[in-house]
Amino acid sequence: MHPTRAAHERWIPTNPARPHRRAASATALAVALAAALLGADAAQANTLHAPTYSAGARATVPMTISASGVADTPASLRVYVQRGGACPTSANVVAGAIPAGSTEVIAQQPTGPFSYSATFTPPVAGSYSICAFLFGSTTNTGTSATATSFGVGPAPPPPPAGTTQQPGPGATGATPRRTRCVVPTLKGRTYLGARKLVRRAGCSVGIVYRPDRRTKRIREAQGKVLRVVSQYPRPRSVRRLNFRLMLRLAYVNPPRRSRR
Repeated sequence: MHPTRAAHERWIPTNPARPHRRAASATALAVALAAALLGADAAQANTLHAPTYSAGARATVPMTISASGVADTPASLRVYVQRGGACPTSANVVAGAIPAGSTEVIAQQPTGPFSYSATFTPPVAGSYSICAFLFGSTTNTGTSATATSFGVGPAPPPPPAGTTQQPGPGATGATPRRTRCVVPTLKGRTYLGARKLVRRAGCSVGIVYRPDRRTKRIREAQGKVLRVVSQYPRPRSVRRLNFRLMLRLAYVNPPRRSRR
């Protein structure tokens, strides 16, 4: 063998374990990088979106208030409504205190994405503010604060006697619905006019007594008109809803028109 080739073969060592050490170092670096990324995500601050409310708010009518966001750690969410004025900043608010004169509507401890809704009834018309605060459990998450202002219109008029008003969510009013029968005054009305009043009052027409055909021909020839002459029950009586009224019809002289 040549002396130079023998020297090279003698002094160039072969270490098959070196590629394995490089692969292990790359794996450790990837694990460390992933841990750093996860740690950075975990240290992000809480996210709180601006609270929302149902449109068309009116005094004495329930409305819906919603709050949503993301809590990276177990946090404390508090939402309250105050009349007039601006919401305080997060630095001036304590997690366990609610400003005087305010109404708390949501108090939760969310984890991860959250969305909560609550019902609030404005007592009077005016301007209101929704103050939402999300307190983190660590100093890294901190406190998130948002606010929304809205106006409340006047209260709807009271329903008529014997009716109830059932407004839907966000509705400004609803059609009155009768809950009982208040007997109207029907004497002197025609049959069609009396039937309309009966239906509007929450009642219904029951037994109707009317003249026979022979009497009808004679009275119509005399120029008389068929009208209600008696009823049962008496006017302004209160009965259950859709109570059947009894009517008696007869031919009477038409009412005279006043001359001026």
